[in-house]
Amino acid sequence: MTPRQVLLGLPFVFALASCALFSEEPPPRAPEVGDTATAYNDDVRWGRYYEASAQLPADKRPAFLKLLDDSARPYRFTSVDLMKSTPNEDGSKVEMLVSLEYYRLPSMSEQKVQQRQLWRYDHAEQRWFVDPDLSVFAGPPPLGGSPIPAAPQR
Repeated sequence: MTPRQVLLGLPFVFALASCALFSEEPPPRAPEVGDTATAYNDDVRWGRYYEASAQLPADKRPAFLKLLDDSARPYRFTSVDLMKSTPNEDGSKVEMLVSLEYYRLPSMSEQKVQQRQLWRYDHAEQRWFVDPDLSVFAGPPPLGGSPIPAAPQR
């Protein structure tokens, strides 16, 4: 091959190489989270905590169930409403703001909180997972005003 042929062939080589680089398709857009989020929040609303926990990553389920499914002081939700939903550019993450109204037995005093839920789509499992902000339920200590000490004061 002559140097002239090499120089004339270089643009074609670069064009083919760039086609190979850009021919990969981006991962498909995540499906809408709406139905999954509605099912999760309905399960929370009606006290179906084990069903709701299926939407959390496996490592976060025990803490979720320990908090909400406490037989000594159970939560009773009277309202769960989606207020705002903000997806990222590719739709694989969605931040939701949810309004929750509840009371916790034996008290009948209703509390209202707003919870942030971060939804992430897992392309490998082809499903949505939620990371709810459970810290919104950390309210004041039970009647009596102060937490019970672990050991008596000396």
